[in-house]
Amino acid sequence: MLNFFAALVYQKYRPKVIVVTGTAGKSVTVDFLYQALSKDASVYKTQYHKRHSVGIPLTFLLEKTFNPFKVLAKFLNLMIFPWYKKYPAYIVLEFGFENSKIVSYWAQRLDFDVLVITSIGDIPPFAEVFAGPESLQKKKELFARAIKPGGLIVLNGDDISVFEIGERLQKIAADDNDPFSAEVVYFGITSDSAVRAENYEIVCEKNAWGNSFFLYTPQGTKDLFLQNIFGKGSVYSALATATVLLKQGYEFEHTCSLLLNLEALHHRMKLYRSRKGYIVLDNTFHISSASIWESLDVLSKMPGERKVCVIGDLLHTGKYALELHQKIGKIAADMCDVFVGIGVRSKFAVDEVKNKKGRAYSAVHFFEYQLKDIEAYLMQELQAGDVVLLAAPHELQLYHVSHTISL
Repeated sequence: MLNFFAALVYQKYRPKVIVVTGTAGKSVTVDFLYQALSKDASVYKTQYHKRHSVGIPLTFLLEKTFNPFKVLAKFLNLMIFPWYKKYPAYIVLEFGFENSKIVSYWAQRLDFDVLVITSIGDIPPFAEVFAGPESLQKKKELFARAIKPGGLIVLNGDDISVFEIGERLQKIAADDNDPFSAEVVYFGITSDSAVRAENYEIVCEKNAWGNSFFLYTPQGTKDLFLQNIFGKGSVYSALATATVLLKQGYEFEHTCSLLLNLEALHHRMKLYRSRKGYIVLDNTFHISSASIWESLDVLSKMPGERKVCVIGDLLHTGKYALELHQKIGKIAADMCDVFVGIGVRSKFAVDEVKNKKGRAYSAVHFFEYQLKDIEAYLMQELQAGDVVLLAAPHELQLYHVSHTISL
C-alpha cells in the first residue's frame, strides 16, 4: 500500500527523478546532488531507512520516517489539496537492489530522468542475496533500460562491472530497432572518462585538510579543493554530481562553485578534532566491502603520532566474510599502531593482525558489541597526536562512541 500511495503521488506531480544506486558511495552522492541542486531549485532526497522498500516510497511522500497515520494524512493532502505543499522539482532517490520485487515495481512505474551507478565492485552488498557481482550487474542493467527516452545514465568508468553496463547500453542505443535512447556518460579518474579528476591527493596541512584534484570536463578545467572532505569515494561522488549538473545545463564555473561548497556527511568519512588533541575519522554510518579499503587508505595518509584503527563487523558479506576480514587485518597490521576489532567476524581481522605483528603484540583488542566498554577503552587509550579511524556499519551503532570520543 505504501508503494501504491507513492506511485500515485509521483504520477500526479511528475518531478524530475535522479536515481542513485551502487554498492558504495550512494548516500554521499545523493547528498552532494541534494546540496548542489537545492541552491537553485526545490529538491527532496531519500532519508536513511534500513529498508529501501520503505525509504523509496517515503521519499515520494516527502516523509522522513514511517508513521502510518502521518503517511496517510500526507498522501491525502498531496492528492486532494495541491496547494498544501509545493512539490519539489527534483527527487533524488537512493535505490538499493536487495529487494527484487521493489526494483521491478518501480522499474515499471518510474520514468526517471537520470540514473547514476556509483560502483559494483568485486563483492556485492547483501551477499546472501546476490551470488556475485555479475548477478547485481544484470539487475542494474535491466533497471537502466527503464530510463525515460532521452534520459541520462552516469556511470563510474573506473569500475569494470559498471563500465561493461555502459558498453552494452551504448550498443543497444546504436540499434535503430531498439527504443532505448539514453545518453551514457562516464566519470572517474581514468583518462577515458568524460568528467574526471586528475592529480588527486589528500592534503593535510595547517589550515587545509581535504581532497585536492584537477577537474577535467568537456566544458572546462579547474583545480579544486574540497575542504574537510576525504577519500577517493567522495571524489567519485563529486564527479558524478558535476556530470549531472553540467548535463542539466549548469555553467561550468557555477558547477565548480557548488562543488567547492560541498560539506561532508555526518558519520561518513567525517573528521573531528577532539579537545584532547587527537583526530577522529568517523565512518560509522555505513561501511561496505567496497568502502572499507578507502577508509584504511585515508587513515594511512593522515599525519599522526599513532594510527588507531577501530573496525566493526562488515555485515551481509555472506561467504566472503572470512576472506574479507582477514584481508582487513593484513592491511591494518602494516599501518596501525593500535587495532580494535568489534563483532564476531572482526575476530578474523584481529587474528591476522596478531599473526603479522606477533602474538605477544599487546595493542590488539577484541570486543563483541559492548559499546560502553569500547567507549571506556578508547577514552583511556587515545592520546594527543593520535589519529583514530572508526569504521562500522550502522547496525553496530558505533556512531554513539564516535560522538563521545570526539568531544
